[in-house]
Parts: sequence; C-alpha cells; structure tokens
Amino acid sequence: MNYPKNVMRSIELARTAFREKTLTELEIVVTVFYENAKYLQEISRKCADLPLVLQQGELKIPMVPGGAENVTEYIAKRWETIEQYTPMTLEEIKKIADGLKRDVRIRTRDGGEIPYNRRYLL
Repeated sequence: MNYPKNVMRSIELARTAFREKTLTELEIVVTVFYENAKYLQEISRKCADLPLVLQQGELKIPMVPGGAENVTEYIAKRWETIEQYTPMTLEEIKKIADGLKRDVRIRTRDGGEIPYNRRYLL
C-alpha cells in the first residue's frame, strides 16, 4: 500500500517548508481510521522530532456525483456503508498513543483536543 509512503512524502515536504521558514509552525496530524492504525508506529518514528496529533477519523457523505439526481438512493447506499465504519473511540486512540511511547495530542469530535502524555510501564 502507498499510504505510509505518501504520508512520509507529505511530512518531508512540510519539514522542508518549515526549515526554509515558508511554514512558521509545523505539527503532524494523522487522521486515524481502523485501516491506517497499523502504520502509526512507523509514521511516529519517522517524525519523532515533530509534534504529533492523532485525529479521530469519520467518514462523511461526499457530494453527489452528477448533481441531485437519485440523491435519496445515493445517500441510502452511502449511509449503509458509513454505518459499517464507526469512528474509533477515544479509548481506542489512547491505546494506540500508548504504543507510540511519546507525547501526542488527541482530537475527537466529542472531546475536542486533549494532550496525552506518554505512559511508562514499570
């Protein structure tokens, strides 16, 4: 899959812009879905020098292709698909953050943004 490669390419472009002062600040925001959670360790390691935000992902209904024709049928099909993919909970995202062994910020729709400091296991 090209996901990690594309993310790293974006991070490198942003890092270059930050170094060259084109960006005045930089944080890495990863929208977290069940499908991309397995890549977060690698992404976290490769941007360990930058602030990391884990943002709760949520599927949305995009614009209807071809205008408003068959909107009801289209929306019904999209809702059926969306209902199969519920967003990760705050607790699930915290569990991922624990595995990263670094401080992160977590953004969720219901809770807003919270700092989440690394956890040490004794």
